[in-house]
Amino acid sequence: MNKQRKLVIPYTYQEANDFKDGLAVVTQGRGYGAIDQSGNTIVPMKFDNLNDYSEGLAVYGRRNHWNDASQYGFVDKKGNIRIEAKWDDAYKFSEGLAAVKSGGDYDGKWGVIDTTGNYIVKPKYDEPAISLFTDAYEIDDGYYKNGMMNMYNMTDPSQEHETSVTRYTLDLQGKVIANKFYDNWYAVAEEWLESNP
Repeated sequence: MNKQRKLVIPYTYQEANDFKDGLAVVTQGRGYGAIDQSGNTIVPMKFDNLNDYSEGLAVYGRRNHWNDASQYGFVDKKGNIRIEAKWDDAYKFSEGLAAVKSGGDYDGKWGVIDTTGNYIVKPKYDEPAISLFTDAYEIDDGYYKNGMMNMYNMTDPSQEHETSVTRYTLDLQGKVIANKFYDNWYAVAEEWLESNP
């Protein structure tokens, strides 16, 4: 609805996200696509998964032939595949870069790609964001802000919340410009909460 509470786009979709970057991701049947603010379908409902748009691109998911674990890539605002789905997880583009993951839950590593899909940082980090038990938010969110992004490596990735962790701060060229050691995730969370009241 608009600000006058008038229904502008009718109840047509099973799910609908907020408008981001001029488009809203929606589902119809089993497919994901995107509409503009007039309700016109801009990206066809052909994707197994589609995240919100950022900087003209959105993460899309493609299921394998067993219809389970997805591979992720990026599509443009017309639904054209710009970067083929070949990663096991991916975050949105921010400041021209995106964090992507190769490998499974415990053995996978995160790196950083540019908008052509080329690595500026090859996969070597355990996490680009810290999920707290509440799942209400993630610390660092997994994307660049003000020319920097934090990545984390754990001493024992199989013990995510009990292990010690090192935070690496990367610049836009992927160079480590700072690092800090923590005894556990809670120490990272406590520091973050204190600086973000």
